[in-house]
Amino acid sequence: MINYTPQNQLRLEGFIHPFERDLSAENRWVKLAKVVPWDELAAVYSNKLESGSGRKSVDIRLVIAALIVKHKLNLDDRGKFPAACGE
Repeated sequence: MINYTPQNQLRLEGFIHPFERDLSAENRWVKLAKVVPWDELAAVYSNKLESGSGRKSVDIRLVIAALIVKHKLNLDDRGKFPAACGE
C-alpha cells in the first residue's frame, strides 16, 4: 500500500505539537520544501510500487525528502561525508 501526504494538504491551525513552535520560514529546508514539486515526484516514484499488496509504505514525501537532503549535503548511503569515510 502506498502512503503519501499530498502537497496541498491543509494545515491544522491551532494544532499543538510537542515542539512548541513552528520552524522558521527562513530555514533553508522550509524554503526548499515550498519549491519542490512533491506531487509530480511522488507520481514518478509511486509508478514503480505495487499499490495493492504488502504493508503500508513509508510516506513517499519522506523518502523523496531524505534523498534530497542526502544529495544537498553530499552524504553517502551511511550518512557520512565522503571525505570523512576513510573506508
